[in-house]
Amino acid sequence: MIKLQGKCKLVLAFVAAAAMLGTAWAAGVSYDSGDRIELGSIESGSVLSPSANGSNTITFTGTEGEESALSNKEIFIYGASGDVTGDSSLTVDWRANLWTQNKVQFFAGGDGGNVSGDSSLTVNAADGSSLYADGGIPNYQQSIILAGSPNGGAVKGNTKLTINGALWGKSRYLKASGAAMIDKSGDLTVEGDSTVEINVSCADDDSFGANGGLHIVANGFENGETASGILKGKATLIIDNPNARVEQIWGGNNSVANSGHTYAETGSVEVYLRQGKIGAATAGPSNWGSNANAVVSKDVYIEVTSADFSSFSPYLGGGGVSRGGGSAVVKGSTSVVVNGGRGIDTLVGGGLGRVGGKADVEGDARITVKGNSGLKALTEDVWIIAGGKRNNDASAAVYGNATVIFSDIKDGVFKGTITGQGVNSTSTTGAIYDKIIAADTIDYTDSVSGDSVLVFDNVQADFSGATIVEMDRIELTSGTKLKLADLGGATVIKLTGNWTNLGTPSALTFTKAVEQDVTVDYSEATGIVSAAFNEAKTELVVTCKNAPIAVTPTALKLQLGKSDTVKAATPVVGETVSWKSSDTAVAAVDDAGKVTAHKAGIAVISATGSVTKTTAGCTVTVEDPAAPDPVPTPAPVTPTVITEKDNPVTKDKDVPADVKPATPVIKPATEENTKALAASADVPVKFFTATADGNITVDPVIAKKTVASVMSDDAAVAPKTIVTLPIITATIDSGKVAALAMKTTGAQLGAAANNIVSDITLIKILKDETGAKFGYTAEPAGYADQSFTLKNADGNNLAFTDKIDPTETYTLILFVKDNGEFDYDNTTGSVIDPVAMAMNEAKAPKPSGGSSSGCSAGVGVLALLALLPLAAARRRR
Repeated sequence: MIKLQGKCKLVLAFVAAAAMLGTAWAAGVSYDSGDRIELGSIESGSVLSPSANGSNTITFTGTEGEESALSNKEIFIYGASGDVTGDSSLTVDWRANLWTQNKVQFFAGGDGGNVSGDSSLTVNAADGSSLYADGGIPNYQQSIILAGSPNGGAVKGNTKLTINGALWGKSRYLKASGAAMIDKSGDLTVEGDSTVEINVSCADDDSFGANGGLHIVANGFENGETASGILKGKATLIIDNPNARVEQIWGGNNSVANSGHTYAETGSVEVYLRQGKIGAATAGPSNWGSNANAVVSKDVYIEVTSADFSSFSPYLGGGGVSRGGGSAVVKGSTSVVVNGGRGIDTLVGGGLGRVGGKADVEGDARITVKGNSGLKALTEDVWIIAGGKRNNDASAAVYGNATVIFSDIKDGVFKGTITGQGVNSTSTTGAIYDKIIAADTIDYTDSVSGDSVLVFDNVQADFSGATIVEMDRIELTSGTKLKLADLGGATVIKLTGNWTNLGTPSALTFTKAVEQDVTVDYSEATGIVSAAFNEAKTELVVTCKNAPIAVTPTALKLQLGKSDTVKAATPVVGETVSWKSSDTAVAAVDDAGKVTAHKAGIAVISATGSVTKTTAGCTVTVEDPAAPDPVPTPAPVTPTVITEKDNPVTKDKDVPADVKPATPVIKPATEENTKALAASADVPVKFFTATADGNITVDPVIAKKTVASVMSDDAAVAPKTIVTLPIITATIDSGKVAALAMKTTGAQLGAAANNIVSDITLIKILKDETGAKFGYTAEPAGYADQSFTLKNADGNNLAFTDKIDPTETYTLILFVKDNGEFDYDNTTGSVIDPVAMAMNEAKAPKPSGGSSSGCSAGVGVLALLALLPLAAARRRR
């Protein structure tokens, strides 16, 4: 078992100030890889370096000093000597107990040397070992574990620090860095990435002192000198031990100087707090001096999985921290994600500025609380600050947008405070991570330059006890049902995501009426019919669209007295389906969709959903073998509509000026849509029925009668199949000819091998259930009312004798004039035109060539009748 006593403070430091270890280095001691060294045998000030560069291991044993009587021993251990060609790695097996008031420092590299490859340091702490170094002031960065070098130089590759095992006893001011430390003056550059993994357990003691912290990179601790350190790549920090104890985390870099000048820069930062007991964590850079500057040049990301913040200063921030006249700036964006954990009472998207410091974020700041486990990681009185936290003479601005997101929360309760701006503390003294007090103000309105946004993403929770202030906009995704006290000053509610089939949810419910005028914007959402406050302004009600149900098969043939089953599929869980037959004398259906044939004829077996209120139908043909019907039963198909913008007519030359592309829209077969369409077309509702995929089409019985009337007038029309298409609505300029385009396969048109264009007859369905024919044109100059054309996949118009391949895709274009002879609707600016298309049986192949304009379907071949969409065009606004 690991004995857990005392305290362990881990600090990740990439220091760039020059450590002139002159006399200590002169008295250096060489070690061989694999050596065991007793602490008592090392003289104070000794510098240990390897006899050969490359991969080295060293073991420390013994005891030096004790808590009540600290030693004054100072030790420096290097993993390399001078420049290193290739990789440099050092493994330290720490089996010792050290109690000192001076420096103990480990470096993977040499004293100011360059490493042409990667540099790494691994520390394995044995159970029961301790490392206590307490200088008492920040100038003594006492026990420092680094993967670079102390006096400048360059690492061309990556650096990595790993700390494993267990530390027993009080370990104060233990600092860890994935890059390097510079003690006084110098310059250090890491070309690649820096990674730190803290897997060590520490003594279980809550008596943390005021000093210490955990950094990924820190530059220039020594006051009065000049130092710089650059990490060009990404700094990654991982804490993954439930007993790791970390007082402070600065994920970017650290710079300290009051008289001299220090500068630290990191490319980007990622911090993962998977386990461990954590105090304050800021993912950005840190500055502790009036002449110090620290920068993260790109983005910062910090994620909490299961860390415990409850033992000490429970602060979590995405930006940097600056205390003094210098700066700690994130030039990119910050992101803080809380997936779980415990005890977070201050959550900040921006930086933390104190005593004149500048801790700005030049990009966006984002805070995300995920799931019930993320919500439980926050204290009941938590403060969530989208901007920055500062006192009166400091800066903690966010130049971009600041967003707070709650996502995937079920049945949760939140009673904390959320501000879309920042917090301005009235106190100028005290610890930098002090909890917000009642005297603090939340009117730091210049904290966020962009929009302040509060997002609820699939949240079903009670936030009525929350205090929300300074929000510009609240966003809701589908699935959100939320209780609020008010909107926190927001004047816009934006709905996003897919709300289809969600019924009419109250997305927001308020404990009191909303007083201000609020704009509800659902322009970027799908599946919404309307979204508005109720009359009392206590609920935001969203009326959702319903995706249609569908049935299989699309068509069914039965002989007299036989039965079969039609099945319905619905997108809504728990939706019930009711069945109906359009002609029970022909075919009846029971509650399970079982269809029984009674007499020869056609009936549509339809299913209607209880929630979606949509209907889908299967066309049933009951055959009498003794009296076959010469006219085939229409079979519905659904083409793909083409928008006005993509309509190929726009690219054709010589198109008449009155011909205008329109955007067809296929409407689902709801009772409301069907009645409205019938009223506009001035036809009985019985004219229409539902397709198998839930759209509106012409009733197959009426379509069959229409084709029969054309056949009786024109013996050349002898269809073998009939296909009906959905009703289409569109908008068109008043008095113009609407060009309605849709993509369809040859098979959907009913084509078989050797069918040609002249086999097609396009038929206008008249109100008395007779029909009139459209003409065909292969020339754009011939586009006109009551005509149609077909284009192949290359966009070319087909000639009258061109073949129609069942496997190929074609564009079918109808031309219908507003208020023309084929327009059912006399209202100016709208057209309604039910049509049918028939294709005769194919003959032997004919040579292709030639074209014809304004002609009707050809003679004597396969007659495919496609009941073309009813085109309904509404007046443009």
